[in-house]
Amino acid sequence: MLFYNPVKVSIHAVNVCLPDVLLTCFLTNYILSPCAPPHTQVIHPENLPAVQQPAVYVANHLSFLDIFSLFHLNRPFKFISKTSNFFIPIIGWSMFLTGHIMINRTDKKSQLQCLKQCGVVLSEGASVLFFPEGTRSDDGKMHAFKKGAFSVAAKAKVPVVPITLVNTGDRMPNGHEYLLYPGQVQVCGCQRGRWLVYSLYAHSHHHIHTDYCAFANSTF
Repeated sequence: MLFYNPVKVSIHAVNVCLPDVLLTCFLTNYILSPCAPPHTQVIHPENLPAVQQPAVYVANHLSFLDIFSLFHLNRPFKFISKTSNFFIPIIGWSMFLTGHIMINRTDKKSQLQCLKQCGVVLSEGASVLFFPEGTRSDDGKMHAFKKGAFSVAAKAKVPVVPITLVNTGDRMPNGHEYLLYPGQVQVCGCQRGRWLVYSLYAHSHHHIHTDYCAFANSTF
């Protein structure tokens, strides 16, 4: 006999609606702004793993607009975000209800719990998304990677799939989330061969960082 679980039904409803909730929040900003909203273009989506294949996605981090842009990949992932973001009205609450993963970067116990949760998500057939630099870049350059994303991928034996975000920092500058400028945002999937190689080198995040920088620079 199947039982009606209102909690699970509610979580599913929020999960389905989350991109639309975020879109509504950004549209509010658009209405208050004289500028037209940025257009998001996904480049080489054919290079992405199949929707049903769990993976660790990694992306450069330039702006609060990054997560909204990454939803255009149309992949079921949970992303890692600092604890304070979960207290943002509507957006943060939605993140919590839909199972996205919080981390306190200064708390070792929180970091270990985050990695454990990522392993559970991957074992259940979903994907996770990391910003391996650990925080947004202030100067637009790629900074050193933390090893967490690559440790998770190696342990779960899933591919590491790099994504490059272009122009999000120009559309919504870091630290100025109340500003939104018109233009195009690009979400670029790398060559399939590259993410297969990254998976082989998952224990060496320094090697991946060097190659990723070269790939990211080639897309600008």
